[in-house]
Amino acid sequence: MNCVHCNSEKVRIKDRKTGRWYCNNCGKTFTQKVISEPSKKIGMDLKEFTRKYDKEYILNTKLAEVMKGLKKDMVYERADVVTLTGLGNSYPGMSGALEKYTDQQGRANSKTFYGHPDTIAELKRTAKLT
Repeated sequence: MNCVHCNSEKVRIKDRKTGRWYCNNCGKTFTQKVISEPSKKIGMDLKEFTRKYDKEYILNTKLAEVMKGLKKDMVYERADVVTLTGLGNSYPGMSGALEKYTDQQGRANSKTFYGHPDTIAELKRTAKLT
């Protein structure tokens, strides 16, 4: 902002309420309202709301991340996969969501194991998992 009297850039705000400015160069004051963006964002868009509060979206996103990141030649118990999501076993819909990953799932001795699809396929082929 420049002074309206001498065009100097050496100005400072004197009174925010009235929009009064003071010029350090010529010593005069002038009124100039400054239009600024609100400092705080009010509300949230639908995408932000979904990421923050939609439990089904959060569960499916976290679980997809974990399942995609399972390393080849590694096998994980169900509890390990739940821990990796950071959501906990009692998170709404966890059991149903895990059942969708049948290509990454196998059972042995009443325990459910998860892993990379190639690893699970190999273990099923060699009859280590069902």
